[in-house]
Amino acid sequence: MPDTGTPQEPQEPQEPQELIAALVALSRAVADTDEPEQVAALLADATARHLDPALLAVLVTDPDGEMRVAAPRDPSGDVPALPDDPLDEHSWAAAAGATVHVLPLASGGSLFGALVVALPEPPPREALTLAAALADIAAVGLDRAFRTHALIRSLQDLAAKQQELTRTEGLRRMGQMAAVVAHEVRNPLASIGGVLQVLHARFPDGTQEHEVMGKVLARLGDLNRLVDELLQYARPAPPTRRTVALGAFLAEIASQARSDPALDRVALELKVDDVSWALDPTMIQRLVLNLVLNAAQALEGPGRVEIGCRAAPEGDAVVLWVSDDGPGVPEELQPRLFEPFVTTKVRGTGLGLAVTRQVAEAHGGSARYHPSPSGGACFEVRLGR
Repeated sequence: MPDTGTPQEPQEPQEPQELIAALVALSRAVADTDEPEQVAALLADATARHLDPALLAVLVTDPDGEMRVAAPRDPSGDVPALPDDPLDEHSWAAAAGATVHVLPLASGGSLFGALVVALPEPPPREALTLAAALADIAAVGLDRAFRTHALIRSLQDLAAKQQELTRTEGLRRMGQMAAVVAHEVRNPLASIGGVLQVLHARFPDGTQEHEVMGKVLARLGDLNRLVDELLQYARPAPPTRRTVALGAFLAEIASQARSDPALDRVALELKVDDVSWALDPTMIQRLVLNLVLNAAQALEGPGRVEIGCRAAPEGDAVVLWVSDDGPGVPEELQPRLFEPFVTTKVRGTGLGLAVTRQVAEAHGGSARYHPSPSGGACFEVRLGR
């Protein structure tokens, strides 16, 4: 910061028309933005252009009430250091080595910041008047900008709460429907399945009847899975956690998955850190198996599926993932992947990923999708404490 201790030559007084033009220009510029940072920059530019101060900074109040330098215009290019009391002119003067004026940016009874300027002594008659007028215009702009941001946040919060309310109401209605499904469909399906198992066993392998019965049983299994997913999504239970070693836990899930015909031509790989975590084993096992089968089905042939886990850098969560080298998810479908009944499969229910997100949130975490490094799909599940 240059030495500003020597007196400066007083500026020539500006014509009233010039002062009015400066105020009108700032008013118009401030009216065109709702960004506090931009308002601060406009005030700094106008002050620098019309007053040419030795030191100039615009302070803006953060939501927590602390002031920060939003728009420095120090000739040295450095950001001025804030004194302990940003509104104390003497503290600024001691640091700057010049007479400093601090003009609060206040509007509607609220303080939004301050304009800090070092002017020559004695300052021109119009200088302080112009600085105060510019500060008043910027204060009104900051008031409007902060109110606009507060309104936008309120509307966003309201929209999020409305969305959550709609989701909760949908779950309530789905729960009622699930109770009917469980009573009217699940029990008869179990009886039908038992009869078909007996008939299937009576026909020798290789006969047409044995093959047809096998296909019927497979479709019946699809119906049972649909009912299970519907019940799990509609009536979620809180997780019963216990600490498990994730390496061994995921290895066991991988071993179970390899027996599924969908993974006959799929290379299933593990990439796990040595980490233990408290989770609901039944829920997470079902979640990981569902993601692995989804990945295998998306390959539609030979390919690679990876199951992995790692501790989050912050230490407050663990991340599980399942990735593949398949075609990935169409971009237009990605924002809705975790909504119920959204699926890319011909016979998919569209509930698997919705249940995945539900289980992750029940564990204090989240679920998200992103393309895998190999170009396929990667689903990450974050589990909190």
